[in-house]
Amino acid sequence: MIPSPNTPPRRDLQNKYPYLNLLKKGSAILLFALPFLLLVLPSDYFDKGQSLCLSVVLFEQECPACGLTRALMHLIHMDWEGAYALNKMSFVIFPLLCYLWCRLCRQLWNTTAINPDE
Repeated sequence: MIPSPNTPPRRDLQNKYPYLNLLKKGSAILLFALPFLLLVLPSDYFDKGQSLCLSVVLFEQECPACGLTRALMHLIHMDWEGAYALNKMSFVIFPLLCYLWCRLCRQLWNTTAINPDE
């Protein structure tokens, strides 16, 4: 790509913002640590309290995703019956979330250079 005379000179973002690489690595580490933090919490940690679901708050009717956070928390702790009782979709959602989590961690960890063309 040939820059036009009106185009400002291209700066190397890595040299201009040296902390970006550190920020990406730090976010990858935090993302990697999140499931381990959830393992430390008890499985019934999210079972108490008021619902945050807008469907329940506004219309007093449960949506298909109601109980999913609690069910996933029970699945992390291998409480299969508790997860099934809270939300049956959790057995489909949990493997998908694990796959997406692994993919995002890998992508964040492997991304070290910043490409200004993207």
